[in-house]
Amino acid sequence: MVESGYSYNTDNLTLEHYYQKPPDYNANTYQAKEALLSNLSDCRFSFWDGQMWKNAWQETEVLPKMLKINFKFKDEKIEQEFIASIPVGQ
Repeated sequence: MVESGYSYNTDNLTLEHYYQKPPDYNANTYQAKEALLSNLSDCRFSFWDGQMWKNAWQETEVLPKMLKINFKFKDEKIEQEFIASIPVGQ
């Protein structure tokens, strides 16, 4: 099992992936970080709860079923969209 997180770094305009294996469920102790996308002018996250997209997700809520990332590269006019299912083990 891997603990994973994503964030948009507005300082260097990158979408970053943080992860830790095995998980310790502490966002302050991620072992590794990698830049997935760079040169972004905008990046927004949305979470599908099974009925609607939400712009925020609280750790106390049931895990979302899908994640949506909308982003735009600094030199492009068209916004891109990425949607991924979140597999949750039993």
